[in-house]
Amino acid sequence: MGLGLLPGEGMQDVGPAIAAFWRWWDQGRVEVLEHFEGHGEATIVDALSARVDAIHPTLTWEFGPGRRRAHHLAVSAGGDPTLRVVAERWRSDAPADVDFEFYAARQRCSELTGSLRFGPTRLDMENFRVGVRVDESRQRFDLFVYHPAFSDVHEDEIPRMMWVVLDNALGEDAVQTWIGATEWVRIHPRDGEELRCWTLAQLREAVDDVASRWPEDSYVVAEAPDPETAERLIFTGCRSAKYLRHPTFDTLCLARLPYADRGDGMPNAQEKAQVDAFEDALLKALGDDVLCLCRSIGAGRRQIWMYLRAENGPARRTLEEHAAAHAGPVELRFSWDPGWRAYPL
Repeated sequence: MGLGLLPGEGMQDVGPAIAAFWRWWDQGRVEVLEHFEGHGEATIVDALSARVDAIHPTLTWEFGPGRRRAHHLAVSAGGDPTLRVVAERWRSDAPADVDFEFYAARQRCSELTGSLRFGPTRLDMENFRVGVRVDESRQRFDLFVYHPAFSDVHEDEIPRMMWVVLDNALGEDAVQTWIGATEWVRIHPRDGEELRCWTLAQLREAVDDVASRWPEDSYVVAEAPDPETAERLIFTGCRSAKYLRHPTFDTLCLARLPYADRGDGMPNAQEKAQVDAFEDALLKALGDDVLCLCRSIGAGRRQIWMYLRAENGPARRTLEEHAAAHAGPVELRFSWDPGWRAYPL
């Protein structure tokens, strides 16, 4: 199913431009292959750029070696969750190709040797060190990135270098999924009680092993004040939720079920059973069409955070039908939230 019209501010229907790209690619791919072989026209690069720009001018692209094919073509949103939905649409519409693989994010380099040049600055990959603090609750690695050449570079230039290097070492998706707080430093990190000093190769190995390190998501029960009333709320949800595991689940539905509280903002047994029954029936009806990641109780209401696809009209209708049939009042607040920025945990 296509993504069609994107609901974000200033976004247009990307379907026609994507369809035009793949119609062009049917012939353009031959010229790309000739260019790789050294006897094609250099203008094919400009033609490809124009086709990607027509989808969205902020998207970037790059070629590289494939895993199962000779080459890959990646179209990247550059870490923008809104544009990632566009890149996913582009990738999902890709035809089968005997020479190319297609990705919606920059891929990592196969080797962590050699160097990268940024103008006059050369950064040898083997000289990078990262101080790593493991955040077990959020299931991510917080980094302090060091290179001896940073001492000779203006601080405004270093963040761009750092992110390019991390994308090359890990791949864009791995960086956004498994790397948390990140800083560059001019002092060599050292092993300590909470900090480990790794090479880029060791960091890549740790990221490749996340399925073994964290075989299940991390769930927490947390208490926080209600942002509207300052009353006590108790949250239960997934602390390690990561949108790039489900990049097309871009629409948040916040369901609010008011109840008669017992004087402290919490429901009595009968009221709690009623809102629990609503949630159970709703999630059973929606199945894989919705991700229910967090809920709260307190301040006289149950709240449920659910993500679905903007394109999935049937899921939204199911939500609305269950809300209308519920014995008590139900408020559904829909918002477009690629990147899950409104997620409370």
